[in-house]
Amino acid sequence: MSCFEEQKEPNKKNEISVQYYKSKLLSKISQLKDKKGFENAINTSATSEQLQKLEVEINKAINDEFQSASFDEVKNKTISLLDQLKNKKDYQSQIDKATTKEMLSIIQNKINSDLEKQNDINGESLREAISIFNEITSSPTYSKHFTIVETGGFSRRTMLDVLPSTIVQNSGNWTIIINPELQWAIQGTPTRFTASFTRAKNDNKTGNLTAYINFKNKLNNVSETVKVNLSGLKSNPLGVDENGTFLEEPNEDLKSDLELYYESNQDERFKLDDEKYLNVLKRRLAGREIDTLNKRRPELVSNNQDNIKKYNDLADKLGLSNYESAAWKGFGLPKYNNDGTVEGLSIYNQPEPIKAPSWVDSIGKDHNKILGLARTITNENYVRQAKQTFHIGFSGTKIPVPLHNGKIADRDQRITIFYKDIVKKLEDSNTKTELTNFANSVTEPYNISTAVKLKTKVNEELLKIKSEQEIEEIKKSVLKDYVNNSSLIPSSKNSLLEDINIGRTNADGMLDQSSGESGTIWLMDYQKRSDGKYPTKFYFGTNLHVADAMIEGSFNSYSLVRLNKEIGILNTLKLINLDTDKFTSFYFKPESIKRVFDGRDYLTTSPKDFLTNDQKQAYENVEEFLDFAVLEIDFEKDTNNTFERDKSEFARIITNNYASEENKENQIKFKTESYLKNYDKINFPLRNRNSENFDFNSIDQLFILGYPLAVRDHFLEPNVDDDQLKFIQYDYSLWTNADYTFYKINLGEDDNRNVKIIERLNRGNWLSYNIGYRTFKNKPGINDAFLSAPRIGSNLYKSSADNKDYVAFGLQYMPRWYVPYGGASGSSVRTQNNELVAVFHSANESAKTGLAAAFRSEGYDYNGLFGTYNLPQYDLIYGGGKTQKNSYRQALKELYKTQNIQTNLFPNGLDDSQIPNEFRFEDELINPLKDK
Repeated sequence: MSCFEEQKEPNKKNEISVQYYKSKLLSKISQLKDKKGFENAINTSATSEQLQKLEVEINKAINDEFQSASFDEVKNKTISLLDQLKNKKDYQSQIDKATTKEMLSIIQNKINSDLEKQNDINGESLREAISIFNEITSSPTYSKHFTIVETGGFSRRTMLDVLPSTIVQNSGNWTIIINPELQWAIQGTPTRFTASFTRAKNDNKTGNLTAYINFKNKLNNVSETVKVNLSGLKSNPLGVDENGTFLEEPNEDLKSDLELYYESNQDERFKLDDEKYLNVLKRRLAGREIDTLNKRRPELVSNNQDNIKKYNDLADKLGLSNYESAAWKGFGLPKYNNDGTVEGLSIYNQPEPIKAPSWVDSIGKDHNKILGLARTITNENYVRQAKQTFHIGFSGTKIPVPLHNGKIADRDQRITIFYKDIVKKLEDSNTKTELTNFANSVTEPYNISTAVKLKTKVNEELLKIKSEQEIEEIKKSVLKDYVNNSSLIPSSKNSLLEDINIGRTNADGMLDQSSGESGTIWLMDYQKRSDGKYPTKFYFGTNLHVADAMIEGSFNSYSLVRLNKEIGILNTLKLINLDTDKFTSFYFKPESIKRVFDGRDYLTTSPKDFLTNDQKQAYENVEEFLDFAVLEIDFEKDTNNTFERDKSEFARIITNNYASEENKENQIKFKTESYLKNYDKINFPLRNRNSENFDFNSIDQLFILGYPLAVRDHFLEPNVDDDQLKFIQYDYSLWTNADYTFYKINLGEDDNRNVKIIERLNRGNWLSYNIGYRTFKNKPGINDAFLSAPRIGSNLYKSSADNKDYVAFGLQYMPRWYVPYGGASGSSVRTQNNELVAVFHSANESAKTGLAAAFRSEGYDYNGLFGTYNLPQYDLIYGGGKTQKNSYRQALKELYKTQNIQTNLFPNGLDDSQIPNEFRFEDELINPLKDK
């Protein structure tokens, strides 16, 4: 039955009455965050009596949520309620002036009363809403019915201000705005934006975009997803994106003859690929008027042909790109003195250079889809990894309030502290004296009672002597003090200060505004107990930039979501918060989590030590980092969960029994050598005459699993997965580096075909052939971060932990077929033997690959090619590298220096003597000249 058939107008009075009642209740539950199945119960109710009982439950649920909601949440609900009203009167002005939840509640009651009158018992409003819905779903028209606008920021760009690629590549930042006169009846949600960027059809050249929009009739809850073809966006004759990057698929300009390529060794393959890659890159840069090497690298114009020849001779022996190739790709190069000696290394001191994908990575595949596989577990290795991997969500408040008794203040404490600080801001007067005495009388414990008491008193007294605008300015001044005195990075401070100045939300509302960050973490280690109980103190690996979400004064809670133990192969999962049978969520206070170690400043050297004289000054206060961190979660300190048994059993449930003796063989290990040292272990065969007989178990296979935001989950289909598509901007998909063609695969009954498919299903993946990131020409997928990717995006990384700038430094890998959206940061890269290799930190959709920081590097001796710079020797877990000063082991030892703790990875303690022999380094770095 179609949506239109379901909306037949009622022709009997009792049917109208029931339909009206349903419309009224559906409108009510739109206020609820947790609808608790009310929507289905309303739609399946047949009588007014059933609906009356439901209304009592709904009213109770609304009241419960109101009591626990923040001011900002209540305000947003009030605005959402107002959207349903045709005649909005002056309610928006009343909302803007409201300073308490109670005032907003009164406004909500008025709006609800008007809504009941609007949705009259004769069904006129419902009939009008049905007519509007039918018009929009039959012929949706931009401007007439809706607009597409950018969310966040201050520019508020519309669809017409940008290229199609801008929306497609950042779909989570764009939303549908129904025209104001229709908002009372219709809601619109984008489910997907698509466009083509191929030679045959490049929508950046035409300004066309396809949107899939879910339109919903608010009065009867009927919805339909409609495909809308849009035009009039910005365009350009070259089809490049807003950064000048060409988006067309890998084509004949990059491809080589397949048979010749298959039979070539890695050096020969690189030569074939690099020449074509450079030709394409030069053409792209020429469009920006960068048409000579000197324009590309002006800081190196003093290098002469003798210098370049000297470089090329040594680089070839070391397995590196030649000078011209490295220069065009934005790699680090030496700057020579007049006498031919190296002054220092010159790294590319500009935003990250553009990258193109490797044609090899998409052989036999749709190059637009080689991003990974969503919500599907294809083999037991991924099952094991999924049980040990968690989505982590950090929640906090936008405005960081000073700590309360050394701890992060909760909401009621924040309000009390805020109003005490407002009193301190007042000029000397009788009012200040009176309020100071009153504020001093408000003593511990700070709770909802003290918060309301102080807030009411201060507002009442101030209104006697100051205007509302003057009071608001005092409150803003306090908020600015909080921001300026916080540990937020400058860009975040500036953004918040601008928000406060603009005043889109009043100061009380801003105090209550929440913020959130998410990432992926995985079980790495745990402290052993002497009482024989299951451990309660666990160590999780993730990225530094994920750990940096724990901002002092702002971060106030976090959640963990993990896949349950009972999960089958090839089941198609839903988004994690919609699949409660398969995923379990846990919520915690911040006291139970802390940072143990991260990859900031982990070496005794500094990046500036190796740079040219000019860059030494620019990088004077910059240190090195690898994007890795270890978090300790102590389940003994959890106060947010009510659990009948002890915390030890609680920890067992959360960690899927990871630390039990019977699960020993499934616990993680770390790989003892890098792929830079032993590339044969990851050098997989491309398709050739011998590949069918190749034993893939003789080499390593890589498995990656994380939880990205679902905005790029292209596997979700309009009209099939609408229940999930409406949440893709807020929910997360389990994501792996498996073959995308395995999504909803049907094995069928052909045994011979099944054997081959099952063999492929059981595999992991390998490293990318991407040229734009590759440092070592005969080792696809390996990258020296300092030479080839010192920064991600436009700027150096600034850590919220110390407000300092950091440059990427160390060994990195580029995985094949893993290009997830944000939220997958922190995904572990591991082998079929559960050996951890690296931690994934950055995805580059245009390059169709990403970067993962290697846990271990034996170092690489460049034999003076870059002056004194060599790839460093380090082990982020065990330590012991030649110039290494910190590691997880050393940080844990410092943290527990007064205790003799043992962990699963370090069962005999944390002293240097406890580094296992297989993780001890030889003195020398890898030196290809000596090894030959």
